[in-house]
Amino acid sequence: MKVDPKVIHYPNRQAYLAREGATAAPTAPTTGSASQSEAAAKPDLSGEAPLTSPIPTAPTAEANLAEEAMKVAKKVAELPPGSGEVLKSIVPTKVEEIDVPAENWDRPAILFISGMKLPVFGSDDGVEKMAQQIKGAEHYTWDQKSKIMDDILKRPPEQPLILIGHSLGSDTAVKIARELDKIEHQFRTVDLLVTMDSLGFNNDIISPNVELNLNFIGHKNPFLNDGPNIARDIERTTVINELTDASHSQIDNSGDIQRKVFEEIERTLSYFL
Repeated sequence: MKVDPKVIHYPNRQAYLAREGATAAPTAPTTGSASQSEAAAKPDLSGEAPLTSPIPTAPTAEANLAEEAMKVAKKVAELPPGSGEVLKSIVPTKVEEIDVPAENWDRPAILFISGMKLPVFGSDDGVEKMAQQIKGAEHYTWDQKSKIMDDILKRPPEQPLILIGHSLGSDTAVKIARELDKIEHQFRTVDLLVTMDSLGFNNDIISPNVELNLNFIGHKNPFLNDGPNIARDIERTTVINELTDASHSQIDNSGDIQRKVFEEIERTLSYFL
C-alpha cells in the first residue's frame, strides 16, 4: 500500500492516546529547553523588531541621542573599506552657533582701585564696598594697572572716566592718569580722580588731563601718606586737598569721606546727561 508522507500512522489506539496526552499534559522543561526559553525572552537588539516597554514613556533626549548613534553606527558598519569621505554625509557636522552678547563698553568708567590689604590693617575694604553700591562701577586691585588701562581704552573717549583709589590704589590711579595723558591715547581726559592716602613717591603731581582731583590725607600717621597733591597745570586741573582724622587703614571706610566721594561722582556724571 502506498503511504502518504503527510499522514501520521499510529500502530494502535494506545499509541494514539499516549500522543494526545503528551501534547495536553505539561512537561518539566529540560536544561536545553530552559536555555531556549531564556533566549526567547531576551529582547532582540538587532533593530529588526521594535523594543516595547510595559509602561510607555516619552522619549528623552538621551534616548533620542542613543537611537541616532545606533543608526550612525549601523551605517558605518555597512560601509566598505576606504569610505571615509562618505562619513561626512552620515555624521552631522553642523555646529549650532550661539549668539553671546558682547560686553557693552559704551558706558561711563567708574573704577575703584583698592590698595594692598595687610593683616595688621584688617580686611575691611571700603573701596570695594563703595564700588558695590554704585551701578555700573568696577572694582580692581592696585596691581591690575594693565587690565584697568585695557578696560579704559575699550570705551569711547566721550564717556566719562572716574578713578577712585586708596593707598597703593591711589598711586595706581595717578599713574594711569599720567599714562592716558599721552598722544597715543589722545590725551584722554580723567573727569574725576579721587585719591585717599597715597603711598610711594612721585605721585603728588597731577597731570593736566585730570579735571578734578579730590585728595584725602590722613594726618595721624605722616609715614603712611605722600602729602598734598599739586596740579601741574592749574588752568586745566583743580586739586582739593583735605585732611581727615581717619587712620590710613580706615580712611576708605569713613562715612564722611564716602559721602563726599558719592556726591562728587554724581556731580561729575550729571555733566554728561
